[in-house]
Amino acid sequence: MANFEKKWTPEYTKRAKELGYSVTQIITIASIIQKEAADVDQMAGISAVIHNRLKHAVDYPLLQCDSTIKYVELYASKLFDESKIKQYSQYYDTYTTTGLPAGPICNPGLAAIKAALYPEEGSDNLYFCHDKNGKVYYASNDIEHSKNIAITIKVNAE
Repeated sequence: MANFEKKWTPEYTKRAKELGYSVTQIITIASIIQKEAADVDQMAGISAVIHNRLKHAVDYPLLQCDSTIKYVELYASKLFDESKIKQYSQYYDTYTTTGLPAGPICNPGLAAIKAALYPEEGSDNLYFCHDKNGKVYYASNDIEHSKNIAITIKVNAE
């Protein structure tokens, strides 16, 4: 916690409020970014997708981020029995739970926090997927996204 308090600035609190989020929500977004991005250069783009989906929650109520499912599979399975895992997963599975998960899925780095606070400007992307090499494919609609999924399946099969 001391490390967080050293790095978190009043400017970040102000920016979180401007975006309409609490500090915990920003850290939760940052944690998803941390787990989804293969490198720092991808973080702002992934952040934009998350922010766009949250902003258009009526049309896109689910974030659909694999990292939140993996969090439950990797960590909860070590702590709980199967019945508890099902109960626990309802709070973190962004394929079935609307909005943000119940809390952070990892301890995000400063780059991910900055990306959560300052998503890529001007992006209308609502989807992303990545291939086994870590390349991210962005899309602003489900037709483009379906094409990107086909590309990643092909790349991943090679």
